[in-house]
Amino acid sequence: MVSLVLNNWGFSTTASSSGVFNMALDDQIARQKNTPSFLRFYSWNPYAVSIGYHQSLTIINRDYCFENGVDIVRRPTGGRAIFHSEELTYSLVLRQEQITLKEAYMKVHSAIAEGLATVGVQSDLVDTVPNRSELSPKSDKTSCFTASARTELESDGRKIVGSAGKKYPNSLLIHGSILLGDKHKEIVDYLNISDDRKRSMKHELDLKTNNLSDILGRTVDPMELIIPLRDSFSREFQITIDEKEISERMLRTVKEQERKFEFSQLVETELA
Repeated sequence: MVSLVLNNWGFSTTASSSGVFNMALDDQIARQKNTPSFLRFYSWNPYAVSIGYHQSLTIINRDYCFENGVDIVRRPTGGRAIFHSEELTYSLVLRQEQITLKEAYMKVHSAIAEGLATVGVQSDLVDTVPNRSELSPKSDKTSCFTASARTELESDGRKIVGSAGKKYPNSLLIHGSILLGDKHKEIVDYLNISDDRKRSMKHELDLKTNNLSDILGRTVDPMELIIPLRDSFSREFQITIDEKEISERMLRTVKEQERKFEFSQLVETELA
């Protein structure tokens, strides 16, 4: 296991926020220089479909999203489309140059596995060889949870966490969805794909994904996971994690940067 020497991390939980706020804040924290590593947990209000940085907007059924009050946002990280609904999202910015993205994935998923074990969810860290054709923007694996990634966190052989990462000049950003319920499967309804492909993808999601509520046989409140997960990250990375509010200055910067994640700006960028 890689040995890390890190300063104290910042840590915060933010209330349910819009997709553009969530993505802009992750991006801005990762762009900051000379600041501690930062761990954050959040959820999405309203629900949102996010697409990977290199994925085309044409895959999204925009009208259906608008009709159902679902946001559309592009992530700063790669990967496929995700319907953010019944989940707890984690975000970790590492100020560390001596760790690879794969090593970071392994440690993050190990921390999540330990945290979930404290609430009764047993999971396995599976080191996979990514299928590059699945991760290509041209792939028909249009959902993150039907494509293989660098490492997988599974329970009963099915994925319970979907993660994506990006290297910045001075940091690594890794964020992902911890599945609490099965609404993520509704992603098929928000995609521009045939009815046959929707049925096929829904079947794949049934086979390949699991969620904490089904595992435990009860509804899981995301708030009950935050402290166990914070503590398991602290142990895994052997650091101290201190509560820290997002500064007003950072919030102003995020507000200024939100537009580049908004749907109208995504359309302009893709058509340029």
